[in-house]
Amino acid sequence: RGIPLVRRKVDNIVDRTGFPPQSHNAKALLNILENLPRNELLQIGEDALLATSLGVLRLQERQRIKLFAHPDPYGHYVSCLVYAPRDRYGTELREIMQEIIEDGFGGVVTAYYTQLTDHPLARVQFIVKTEPGVAAPRSIEEIENRLVQAGRDWGDDFRHHLVQHHGEERGLILHRSHGEAFPPAYREQFDVVDAVADVAQVEVALETDSIGMHLYRVPDSRDDEIRFKLYHRHSPLPLSDVLP
Repeated sequence: RGIPLVRRKVDNIVDRTGFPPQSHNAKALLNILENLPRNELLQIGEDALLATSLGVLRLQERQRIKLFAHPDPYGHYVSCLVYAPRDRYGTELREIMQEIIEDGFGGVVTAYYTQLTDHPLARVQFIVKTEPGVAAPRSIEEIENRLVQAGRDWGDDFRHHLVQHHGEERGLILHRSHGEAFPPAYREQFDVVDAVADVAQVEVALETDSIGMHLYRVPDSRDDEIRFKLYHRHSPLPLSDVLP
């Protein structure tokens, strides 16, 4: 607030929110503005700064992945602030986010800056070089949705879908039995909807001590291509033992 231009912006933003000067929200808003990258405070307009700071303030109540994009008026770059729950943020997620942002804005990330504090949200700023006059291939909403999907926790989604499909009591029982049963290789290949269906087959195989089988096609597969899964209580079944 010692910089006249920034001070005027900050004072105007706090005034426009209507928060009492000594209120919790006003102090939280000032803290958010204080911790934004300096180039954001200097370069983006007051309206965009107001929308961003209020958006970050709302994240205090509901921690999730959120994108704030600030395009250069001349089209040379876009500054992207991405907030994510700190316990989910890591190098792998940052690299995936970078690919999504480059694809979404049709540019190249030339720099990124990560902020990790004791706050439950991590922040990473991506600077994306873009071509002036060339529209972004995807909308901000679509880019943000893809970022959210990239940051979703497979285990949390699995639990949610089990409860949704079987009801809370049965769903939680199944989650206790199968929540840690699927290895990383499975999680990379199959989504939680597939896992819920597989759990149903596994439960039948466990109860009846029989061999279960699921015959299916994947989207966009060839007409002559079909897949199947085997469910067996004990050891894996070699194909040579189960196929004629």
